[in-house]
Amino acid sequence: MAEKLCNLCGLSCNLSGVGSESWVQESGLIDAAVRGGFLSTPGNGYGALDDTVEYKFSLCEFCLDWLFNQFKIPVDMRDTDMDPPAIEFKPAAILVQEDEWRKDKDRFFEEYKRRNRARLEGVKGVPIVERASLIDDVYNELDELLLSSRYEEARVRMLGYATGNYPLAVLMGIMMITYPWREQLREARHEVSMRILQVAHKIGGEDKVAEVSRFLSGQGQRL
Repeated sequence: MAEKLCNLCGLSCNLSGVGSESWVQESGLIDAAVRGGFLSTPGNGYGALDDTVEYKFSLCEFCLDWLFNQFKIPVDMRDTDMDPPAIEFKPAAILVQEDEWRKDKDRFFEEYKRRNRARLEGVKGVPIVERASLIDDVYNELDELLLSSRYEEARVRMLGYATGNYPLAVLMGIMMITYPWREQLREARHEVSMRILQVAHKIGGEDKVAEVSRFLSGQGQRL
């Protein structure tokens, strides 16, 4: 099967079957397409997509979960094997953390980290020198606390990040990987986001502040 790459994280949309790397399934949103209409054309119309232009893209399952987690109106979920079929959305990281029957937790979180790292590396303005060990370093501090529901300890650790002299990319990484636990970490995430804006202003002025503000908005920040 030809490999289809996710436009958001840049990694493969293919999933390998358990116990058999030769069993490969193409998964996610593949070759989706959207086009603007007559009233859409930015600058001449009211939208953001050009008229007659088709935008084609693919998203892996991990990036779909990441996007669903940011929706102000939750995604509508249906289980075709259940009655009633409606399901309340929870981020994949929370499901794997909470549900005992999901046994392959280590494998999931290994891939979850890899996708987060790849997605963050696509954020413009994050220096490459800061990217190399960014997600790994942050996970070393927070991963065990979050996955064992030690939220108070995680909040204290995050407040330390917010008051310390940490690179911008580290702070942005914290916002990304703690997003599934935003309700439990609300105040701490707010402090980190404020520190992000301070650091951005210090190292790059208004342009950098605008850039990281868009990043925070993309994270679905609800402080």
